[in-house]
Amino acid sequence: MKNIFLKSLVVASLTLVMSACSEDYLEVDHHDIVSADAMANADANVTMNQMLNGLYDTFYGMQSAGTHRDWNFKPQIQLGNMPAMDCQAGGWDASWSSFGWLADDGFFLGPWKHCYTAINRANVFLELLEGVDPDKFEGGQETKDILEAEGRVIRAFNFQYLTVNFGPVPMLETGETFSNTPDKPRPESTEAAWNKIIADYEFAVNKVDWTPRNNEAGRVTKGMIKAYLAKAYMQNNQYAKAQDELQDIVDEGIYELEPCFGAMNAINYRFGKESVWEVAYPDHEDMNWSAGDNEDAVWWVSNNMEWGSLYISHEWVEDMEPGDYRKDYSVVTYGNDNPYFPLGENHAIFTEGMYKAGEVNLANNRCLKYWQSNGMMQGTTTIHYRKSALFMRYAEVLINLAECKFQTGGDGWAELNQIRNRAFGNLEVGLTDFPADYDAEAIVPVTRETGSPVTVPDAQAYYTSYKTSKGYSSEAWKVAVVQERRKEFLAEYTVWYDLTRMGMAEEYLNIEYPIDGRYSKRQAQYDIHFEIFPIPFLEIQTNGGITPADQNPGY
Repeated sequence: MKNIFLKSLVVASLTLVMSACSEDYLEVDHHDIVSADAMANADANVTMNQMLNGLYDTFYGMQSAGTHRDWNFKPQIQLGNMPAMDCQAGGWDASWSSFGWLADDGFFLGPWKHCYTAINRANVFLELLEGVDPDKFEGGQETKDILEAEGRVIRAFNFQYLTVNFGPVPMLETGETFSNTPDKPRPESTEAAWNKIIADYEFAVNKVDWTPRNNEAGRVTKGMIKAYLAKAYMQNNQYAKAQDELQDIVDEGIYELEPCFGAMNAINYRFGKESVWEVAYPDHEDMNWSAGDNEDAVWWVSNNMEWGSLYISHEWVEDMEPGDYRKDYSVVTYGNDNPYFPLGENHAIFTEGMYKAGEVNLANNRCLKYWQSNGMMQGTTTIHYRKSALFMRYAEVLINLAECKFQTGGDGWAELNQIRNRAFGNLEVGLTDFPADYDAEAIVPVTRETGSPVTVPDAQAYYTSYKTSKGYSSEAWKVAVVQERRKEFLAEYTVWYDLTRMGMAEEYLNIEYPIDGRYSKRQAQYDIHFEIFPIPFLEIQTNGGITPADQNPGY
């Protein structure tokens, strides 16, 4: 299977690109902006496919949006985790550990600009596609529908990210960009925004296959669409519809849990059987500070863990159950070495005790999911990482399915127990034949290769007890779903959004991270306005359709 990797496009409404297969990647070169007149005599099969390939480029960072190098890490991991406080920040990012973010924070303007660049490109593509006679395509209307489906999914994906973070945002339609529609207001309600997102996914879901088109991993598939359509339904309180989509994914049988939880953290993990949606980053000749401004294959998480937002709280470490291997695969605790490569004896994880020096109650535990290369530890200048941004895993499909079953009066304990069985290592028992893309040497330090299956504490029994001991008033199933997401998706993409959607954020913070807590010192009383982020200040200044009165409450 070929992997899609797209070189950065020039920043423009849309760019004509010429594709050619090179090694394992679909590479995309840059040519002139396509005009409507040029389309009249163009080969629709070639030209529209090349344009669509260019849309996939927006899944990487863009210099023009201020998201170069750290896109897919910041803001995605930051906004999806920091407020839940298991992942914590220091230095420039310390405000995220104190609920001190502001409307002019670059963490909001960056994703706003990036997502609307993607939406603008998609809307121009979709408008041009509308004017093409289906007979110009090999495959006719069916082919045209597939191209439209992929374009609409890319648009919906970006609107979904904006809406989950900012509430209802200006919903630019096909043909609209902020150049020709600069004063687009927000829709009247969040529900109206979700309905537009859902409409794009619903159009696309039966137009594409379970396997990626042209066998190019990295294109949207039916599984990816169903997973994100289900999340959109869940955000819109349509749990029965979401359950149907998630059950379809399970019943299709093409995804499985990886036997080894740590496998997905390996540097060279690519499109494995648990991967429902990922953005792959390949090796390239310049993985250092000097990487070119238009180089999209840079993601700066492979450093010496002295920067950024991957300090893991003592509370998270203590709340992990004995025998749950997700702890070993996810975190290096203070005083312990990185299992994948030796640290210098003067590394802060050995010398600074429980807390990071110079920071207020910042735990000296480091996330291991993005720390499997030595980065700048051995005198190199390599800071960039080739690990995929694995946005949607089959584990999330199972946990979301469990929640939907509970939300509709059913029983989702079986799905949670399936997740837990893997977490306690039972799928690893006897596993010695690692697939080639696992990088067995990187996984071996914490992998169970021998032994017998263990008895895993039943999810219902364990979380019923946990609920009582912690003092939760919510139903045991809600506590279970929250805690399993917390353990499974540490420093990934979903924890805070699911807490807020479930109405669990306040109770969770008050119990797991109270103001006078065990270790972390939450510096702000909970307020509901924290559950959604502010519309960027610059957008209010420049969009005539949005006034200061339209700002989200609390900002």
